[in-house]
Amino acid sequence: MQLPVKNQNSGSRAFQPSQGLAPFSQNFAASLLLGQKSSAPEPLPVGDAERLLTVKQVAKRLQVSTATVYKLCEKGELAHVRILNSLRVAPADLSDFIGRRKKTFR
Repeated sequence: MQLPVKNQNSGSRAFQPSQGLAPFSQNFAASLLLGQKSSAPEPLPVGDAERLLTVKQVAKRLQVSTATVYKLCEKGELAHVRILNSLRVAPADLSDFIGRRKKTFR
């Protein structure tokens, strides 16, 4: 379908071509609504123990500021992963960090 568009230079009406269709022809929305399985792989289930922690969550657990968490990550003392512009820490990495910091008293 083409919609009329006013041409700013001449004042006459011109037509703007419509956008092309997507390269796939499956009825994606209908399969979702009808509960049909798609060929895409299902995401892996993520348990609470496997969820990555935000800097704020790590800071709360360590009882430090978020700036301290960023510094620990920057120094390489706290293992982390960068997702876009955010840092995330795996719970196991936080436990390892705490374990390395523990001192044994005799």
